[in-house]
Amino acid sequence: MPIPKQTEKVQHQTAKDIVFGSVLDWIVTGVLTPGEKIIDTDLAAYFSVSRTPVREALQSLAELELVEIIPSYGTKVTTINWDDVKQNYQILTELQGFAARLAVPNISEEDIAQLEQINAQFAKATADKDPKERIRCDEEFHRLIIQRADNKYLYQYLNQLMLRTRRIQYIFFGETLFKGPSVEQHAEIIEMLKKKDVEGTVRVSMANWQASAEKAQAIYESMGE
Repeated sequence: MPIPKQTEKVQHQTAKDIVFGSVLDWIVTGVLTPGEKIIDTDLAAYFSVSRTPVREALQSLAELELVEIIPSYGTKVTTINWDDVKQNYQILTELQGFAARLAVPNISEEDIAQLEQINAQFAKATADKDPKERIRCDEEFHRLIIQRADNKYLYQYLNQLMLRTRRIQYIFFGETLFKGPSVEQHAEIIEMLKKKDVEGTVRVSMANWQASAEKAQAIYESMGE
């Protein structure tokens, strides 16, 4: 299993969370590839913990559908198929639009300034072709808007959907990650928010995610699947 070579010691009371966070990051960024078998004893040795927190962490990842726990086989990283990608983007696009609708009345001048700063960082990461920073900035931009929607259930569900989207981007988008109108669309979202234009904000927010969905479909079709 291609995990980093050094060991990492953690406190027992936080062992599950540390294992969960690390393995989650490895799956999302492609260190652990789709279909890869995960060996719990290897993880226990890496983190210098017992197998119990490792199994607990893997169970939490299974609940997020990022790993599959298969009887008499073990655990493997969940594969990605087009139906999953399509369904993820369909509901994500709709819910991002709903979040934008709820957020518009709650956006402050400080929020606008923060969104502009994030988008500047996003533009730089795009120009520098830095995928990790670009994805981080993109998520931070949308997460601020989601937070202003002030609906904890919407926030929790969108976080899970965005997590799957992040994995898709890391594994499949490659150089196409840096192509498209995302910087300009973010700027347009900001302008709509400044005007308190609810319908405009919803429209551009949904268009931003629809563009990502169309990019994913084009990549899938180019693979000849």
